[in-house]
Amino acid sequence: MQMFGWNNNSGGIPFYTGIDYGKDEGIINHDSYEVYVNGDYVGNKSLLAQGEEISDIDKHLQLEGFRTFDEEVMGNHVDINTNDLEEARRIKQNLNVYLRIR
Repeated sequence: MQMFGWNNNSGGIPFYTGIDYGKDEGIINHDSYEVYVNGDYVGNKSLLAQGEEISDIDKHLQLEGFRTFDEEVMGNHVDINTNDLEEARRIKQNLNVYLRIR
């Protein structure tokens, strides 16, 4: 940033070059992912807090005792797949709650 000169129209306040005055500095960008289990949409996962990662879903499911699933992240989609239909039903129920409180 470099002071360029005095702006006589603003009461003698200096103006600076190299500042993007149109930029929204107060907006925090975050990643948001759509979560699917066996192709069924379950909800969105937004990474809001510092240190959050999309792999937190995988870690959460493992902590909850789920073992026979695979997680694949493609763009902003997270696909959780399992051949065990009963486990898929329980994963959907679990993630439905998890995604609402996180």
